[in-house]
Amino acid sequence: MDPILLAAITSELDRALRGGIVSKVYQPDDHRIIVKVFARGGEKRLLVSAHRVHPAMYLTTRRPPSPPAPLRLCALLRSRITGARIEGVEAVEGERIARLRLTVRGEEGPRPMCLVCELTGKSSNIILVDGDGVVVDALRLYAPGRSPRAVWPGERLAPLPPGGRREGPPLDRGEGTWNEAAERYYGELDDADAFRAGRAALRRAAAAARKKAARKLRNLEGDRTRAESELRCRRLAELLAANYGLLRKGAASVEVTDWFEEPPRPVTVALDPALSPQANVERLFRRARKAQRALELLKSRIPETAAEIERLDGLLRRIDAAVSEEELPALRRELEAAAGRSAAPRLPKGRGPQGRQTQAAPFRRFESSEGLTILCGKDDAGNDLLLRRHASAGDLWFHAKDAPGSHVVLKCAGRPIETIERSIIEAASLAARFSRLPDQAGAEVICAPAEKVKKPKGAPPGTVTAMEYRTLRVTPGPPLKES
Repeated sequence: MDPILLAAITSELDRALRGGIVSKVYQPDDHRIIVKVFARGGEKRLLVSAHRVHPAMYLTTRRPPSPPAPLRLCALLRSRITGARIEGVEAVEGERIARLRLTVRGEEGPRPMCLVCELTGKSSNIILVDGDGVVVDALRLYAPGRSPRAVWPGERLAPLPPGGRREGPPLDRGEGTWNEAAERYYGELDDADAFRAGRAALRRAAAAARKKAARKLRNLEGDRTRAESELRCRRLAELLAANYGLLRKGAASVEVTDWFEEPPRPVTVALDPALSPQANVERLFRRARKAQRALELLKSRIPETAAEIERLDGLLRRIDAAVSEEELPALRRELEAAAGRSAAPRLPKGRGPQGRQTQAAPFRRFESSEGLTILCGKDDAGNDLLLRRHASAGDLWFHAKDAPGSHVVLKCAGRPIETIERSIIEAASLAARFSRLPDQAGAEVICAPAEKVKKPKGAPPGTVTAMEYRTLRVTPGPPLKES
């Protein structure tokens, strides 16, 4: 916000909030507070953001969710300014600083306080000062001696050093107020920030789950190698049993002839001197049985873990391809299914006027250059739903060849295949884009009639078999935009 825009907004705020009473303070995150005010015309919500890139101050109709327990500054503001009367809102001339002047009533009578909103980019801050200009608390504290300008409880607040002029955002006031224009503009920025933070958290969690699964697979393969080596104990036990007369109690080893080799050759078998000959034979048989049981378990666990890694690879690709906050809950559910509930991070609730979350469709929808609809699954459940309920006979199904990825269905609308070649290439390009194929020309995508694609009985969602298909070589998209 530049000084001119801030002055226009605070002028509107002064008219709307002067004489109002602070009823509550909320702090949704580490850089925003919302002051709820009862004023002329009913309840108002003043949002002050000390975001380091796009700080702002305006009236909002949104109700972003707050943490279960109030953050430090929120708790202090609730105790100090709840019930305070707003005497005025003003901008410091030529500066990106606004002041919310308050009168607080207490046992000692009314006393002035001021909420100083410094919307200065990297140094943005929200500071509560008393009538003498002494800091009570602030969003960001800077101790004396550790910063050129101290912002610390008990210290007098010094003026900000002069800064360079900053151009304001390209706001279009339209037919409303400057506050309404600011809410539209900065609300979209907040939504974009929330989306990027949520997507980044999901990606970190999915990458950590993949790393854990890869480590598990390495350990399992190591267990298999050791178990296969331990199976040799059965042969050694049988050799000892066949040469039982050579065994002596207390011996550390014995040399026997290995008749399993061609030609037979002598082999030295290590013994436990503390055990009897019979116990040494039984010990080797037990080790062999234990190795056999381990190999039986590993036959299923290794493929399961490899499949888990493949699912997580596909999920990472879909997280990278996500373009809206509405897609994140479905991706989170997929991460829970792949790696467990504890692996998935919490996501912020929707940031609409009532904080409600909209239900995202399980697949993306595109329109080809020839006017045909292309559907692209977002996750395994969406892929499954796409094939079961939205693909019809005569439609075409696409999937990256030999790589995890989204299922894509081209709704052909009864048109002959030879008349929709551009749409086919565009659908195949989308299948390559939403897959783990490298982003380069020549990606292979299979194309099959939808009626020839079947889900095997008992298979997990998203697992199908194509009875007949052709392979296309394409360059991953876009060019298409979601519709």
